[in-house]
Amino acid sequence: MAASDGVRMVVEQAAAPYLSRKKRMCVAVGVIRPDGQRMFHLGACTGGDGGGEDPIFEIGSVTKTFTTALLADLVADGFLALEDPVRKFLPGVALRPARDGSEVTLAHLATHTSGLPRLPRNLKVTRATRHNPYAQFTTAELLDGLSRCRPPARLPAPFEYSNLGMGLLGHILADVLGTDYEAAVRQRICGPLGMGDTGIALDAVRRRRLVPGHTWGGRPASNWDLPAIPGAGALRSTAADLLRFVAANLGIAGGVLAQRLARCHTPRAEVGGGAQIGLGWVIVPFAGDHLVWHNGATGGYNSFVGFVRGRGVGVCVLVNHTVPPTSAVGIGGPAADRIGVSVLKGLVAEPAAG
Repeated sequence: MAASDGVRMVVEQAAAPYLSRKKRMCVAVGVIRPDGQRMFHLGACTGGDGGGEDPIFEIGSVTKTFTTALLADLVADGFLALEDPVRKFLPGVALRPARDGSEVTLAHLATHTSGLPRLPRNLKVTRATRHNPYAQFTTAELLDGLSRCRPPARLPAPFEYSNLGMGLLGHILADVLGTDYEAAVRQRICGPLGMGDTGIALDAVRRRRLVPGHTWGGRPASNWDLPAIPGAGALRSTAADLLRFVAANLGIAGGVLAQRLARCHTPRAEVGGGAQIGLGWVIVPFAGDHLVWHNGATGGYNSFVGFVRGRGVGVCVLVNHTVPPTSAVGIGGPAADRIGVSVLKGLVAEPAAG
């Protein structure tokens, strides 16, 4: 990327307001344009040249885009169909149909239009568990709790962001493959894209590369474990790996898998405020085109991935501080979102090297 000095300025200016106030903050940014890719590791980050020592972060709900990528891949290979009812894969589980008799499908789970609530009704978060709220929640509780969910009037239901729904989808997809969620994503998404640092369990070497997470106030934060609903937010990754994922979603790498990922970007339901939802991804108007994006947060991290296919530009941002308590919901609120959107605006304005 020959025009890297201009890109560096865009990235550093976007991150500066946060780094100046957070002395322990580490910000990893990956940038992709038609003329190349670039990595930046700012603040308290150590290492990170894209050569295997990149800092590892929890990516939170950006995991959901891997879950829907897995869904698109399995649909393409004939394992299942988007319109398959959930009950087909969960015999004996009491997920009630809508009041008009229509049934929840895999597509409803992938677009947050299933009518399922944001969190499981039977998830108990206590003072003792609030720093790692999903760690004790079991698969048996996940499935048993579905009977407590009030069915919507009809399907698809109005958009309601649901960790429960996406976690349930991840469970189903792994079960179809006869394996666990992490193995499924590694085998069918991360492996083909060369994303060797993306997963849930960390070996000793990668554990040392995991950047310590922090609350927004700067206190050390516990890592999160989501054994029952990993598809909702359990993955850990690096900016280098996520940039490979962005490249595949842009269609400039990834081969056949890239074609399957592109199916996730088709708008399928209205979110509100001009935004639409594809399979997991949010789509909004941006710079005369459309920005496809998702963000994430755990107790000590926040993340953002976004790209504009028509311009061939994309960005991933990883931050080792969670979102502020009063952060606005949606794009433009948390630090990673603001940095990512600012960088994308700069990439669109900054001419690529000829």
